[in-house]
Amino acid sequence: MKKLRSKNTQSATRPHDAIRSSSAPLKRIRPVDPPPIFAADADDRRFCGIPYVDCYHYFDTVKYLSKTEITAADQAWLRSHCKHLDIRRHGSWARPKQGPPYQLVIWPWLFRIECHLPDRDALTFFATLRDTKLTAAHIARDFTFDDGRGKSAMLDLFSTSWVQPHLKNDLRIFFDNGGFSTGRRAKGTYFTGYADLACRIDGVTDCWHFEQRAHGTKALAQADLHQPADLIEFDHIQHWQLKDKLCLRTLDKRELGRSHRNRQDRTRDQQSTARDLRIGGLLWRRFGTDEFGDSSVQHFIRGYGRGPFIGELRIQCAG
Repeated sequence: MKKLRSKNTQSATRPHDAIRSSSAPLKRIRPVDPPPIFAADADDRRFCGIPYVDCYHYFDTVKYLSKTEITAADQAWLRSHCKHLDIRRHGSWARPKQGPPYQLVIWPWLFRIECHLPDRDALTFFATLRDTKLTAAHIARDFTFDDGRGKSAMLDLFSTSWVQPHLKNDLRIFFDNGGFSTGRRAKGTYFTGYADLACRIDGVTDCWHFEQRAHGTKALAQADLHQPADLIEFDHIQHWQLKDKLCLRTLDKRELGRSHRNRQDRTRDQQSTARDLRIGGLLWRRFGTDEFGDSSVQHFIRGYGRGPFIGELRIQCAG
């Protein structure tokens, strides 16, 4: 696939104090104090050694299908409990930002509903709406920073180290305006991150936004979302802890070189050498760099494969 070049609230570690905002599912996170990866002051907050100010978790977008019509009064109420509400009837015409207009065919469902940044009351409303099905959820988190260096470091970290399991093809898309996507699918799961827009919760300009987009029943079930009511008490902290542990990966070049040498020479040498480090670096540049000059563990795995040289990236925060 051609690579394009254009471009509710919790934390990666369980917090001691989560301060609720006016919208119940949005929480402001103050991380706990595990040992830091790098030397840091006692009041620093860090994710993989990168200092940040705040971290927010929330549902960026939620989509439903329903057979129940929502009254005008309820629609007005819902708009006061989310940032954007879009309701379209079966048979109506939709005009997307990209692509030609199309007629919406969702029978036997009558309405397609899309809700951005819903609060707890809005999620509860849809959980109690008769004959309503959850079809998609975008599970998001925002890290905010004092300046642009933090968000740039986060972009480098995630674009290099984020590995989506069971990805048959390398569909990663990088954007010139600061971000990337592991692919765009009508059904399934993919991840999108960007650093060029302000935080959607507090408006801070220097922000790293990262979200999991789960489309379809199977993808939602993998996120433990089976019905609209599951959104209300969704554990964002645990969700991202598991995702970070599963998807953030690092490559040991010295171990890569040793493993490659053992495979070539048919040996079982357990000691690495300086030459192994050089060979590992060459293999990383050869198989980890795409045609645009972007390097990532995901691209390396696709070209070379997995092995003991691919390890879990330690996720620790100091604060």
